[in-house]
Amino acid sequence: MAIIFFFFGLFLGSFLLLVIDRIPKNETVLFGHSHCDFCGHTLSAKDLIPVFSYVFLKGRCRYCHKKLSLSYPLIEVLTGMLLAISVVFLPSLSVWQYVAVCGIVGSLIVIFFSDLFH
Repeated sequence: MAIIFFFFGLFLGSFLLLVIDRIPKNETVLFGHSHCDFCGHTLSAKDLIPVFSYVFLKGRCRYCHKKLSLSYPLIEVLTGMLLAISVVFLPSLSVWQYVAVCGIVGSLIVIFFSDLFH
């Protein structure tokens, strides 16, 4: 179960990065495509696989080859680890309680890193 939550956390972390980046810029979070902050090129699905895309592309944009911040995979892994740890240390929670834990962890990550970056 912890492995499933870890991988779910990687994808949640990827979405949280989008939120952390777009909210201070007053950009929409739910609509629009992900794009490179440097060249503005729309990213394809293969560019958005958490951690693996970063490693495969050697930390650079596929299109303009600018170096991406190491914070991208770190926040994805941190989110995955926190969700996996929550399953290990809180094994008796119901499904809805796990949903609440995911929401709380996600909210705290967004708040912390938004303050840190912006």
